[in-house]
Amino acid sequence: MNDFKKTKKIETSKGEFGFCKYNGRRCFYKIVDNVSIEIKRYKMLSNYYKVPKLINSFDNVIIYELIDSLVNCTIHEYLYNDNINFDINNILKQYKKNMETIYLISEDKLINKKFYIDRVDYLKKYLNDKIFNKIYIYNYKEYNIYKILNETIDNISSNKELYSFITNGDPTDTNISIDGYFSDYECAGFNSIVGEIAIFVISILSHGSYFYPKYNKNVYTLRPFILKEYNKFKIVINRRNNKIDGNVRIPFKNKKLLLDYLEFYNDILNENIKENINKYLKYYLIMRVLTPINVLEIDESDINTIVFLVIIFSEVNSINELIELVRECELL
Repeated sequence: MNDFKKTKKIETSKGEFGFCKYNGRRCFYKIVDNVSIEIKRYKMLSNYYKVPKLINSFDNVIIYELIDSLVNCTIHEYLYNDNINFDINNILKQYKKNMETIYLISEDKLINKKFYIDRVDYLKKYLNDKIFNKIYIYNYKEYNIYKILNETIDNISSNKELYSFITNGDPTDTNISIDGYFSDYECAGFNSIVGEIAIFVISILSHGSYFYPKYNKNVYTLRPFILKEYNKFKIVINRRNNKIDGNVRIPFKNKKLLLDYLEFYNDILNENIKENINKYLKYYLIMRVLTPINVLEIDESDINTIVFLVIIFSEVNSINELIELVRECELL
């Protein structure tokens, strides 16, 4: 029998994963519902991106090579720890190489639909909450949050084709190491570009430095660096009755990374692809703001922040406008 011993495990709503000793070797393990599906997706990704080696699998366990940088030197550590250098080209050159796999694909065949179409019911629950049944005034303009959510539901739910290519499907700050390794293969395969952009932008702009570590702490317990003070992202909000005013403040490294990432897509994609992305971009950004965490269970001050993000993203109609929004973010 294989010598498999768990040395540290984490259990989340998504499942169990952690460190193990396997045949005397320190490895990473993951418990999955369907081993064959995850391995199939891993193998597809391994043809295009840097990934750890697959060591073995048995029962519902998959064992991967342990890459230290995926534990202690991801984009997350680069952004919120000092003295770590990062060249985004380690990531972008892999994307560029794999742009040859771009196709226009029906969304119901894409893997990252699980973060969008498959989560529409989350938004429907929000519609019944008083927070999202208000009209806010921002910059002298009225924003009906209930209407914005309904428009988002309609556009996310619609049958459509999206330009897509092969990615890991969940490009958050903790899933990519600074030396270009990708982890988490549950969503590896063909994924919409608009979905990829939304996940990355929200992770780097707001959620990776604030909402994820605050409301999903156990995911970070494998990491030697844990963000304890959630002050790397801030929206200063002044609110009187239904009037809301504010501005987004982020660190310099976050701002530069977002601009480099967005300008890469803006420069490399042709106009037909960008037109397809621009049509749905605001809705995917709003969806990603609202669904990785249960907004109905967070602090009231944080709900105000979420509402403000929904408002500013509802005005984003293109990659160019998203770039301009990031440029206007103030520095912490």
